[in-house]
Amino acid sequence: MDDAQNYETWMKNVPQAITSEDLWRFFGYRKALFLFDLCWADCAHLLNHPLGKPIAQQLIRSAGSISANIEEGYGRGYGKDRA
Repeated sequence: MDDAQNYETWMKNVPQAITSEDLWRFFGYRKALFLFDLCWADCAHLLNHPLGKPIAQQLIRSAGSISANIEEGYGRGYGKDRA
C-alpha cells in the first residue's frame, strides 16, 4: 500500500466480493480491514530489521483478528440478539 493512500482511496479499490456483503455496511468492519492493509505496509519495513520479524507477525495476527472477530460475531444471533 502506498504511504500516501488514505481511507477514501482504499475504499475505491476494495473488491466487489467484499463490498457486496451485508457486513460491509458496518463502519467498524471497513476500518478494521483498512487497518489490516496498513499493517501489511508497516510490516514490510519491520522485516528489514533483525528484531522485526516476530513483531511483524504479531502485528498481522492482531490486526487480522479484529475483522475476523467482527465477522464471527456478525454471523451469530438474529433480530435483537444481532444488534
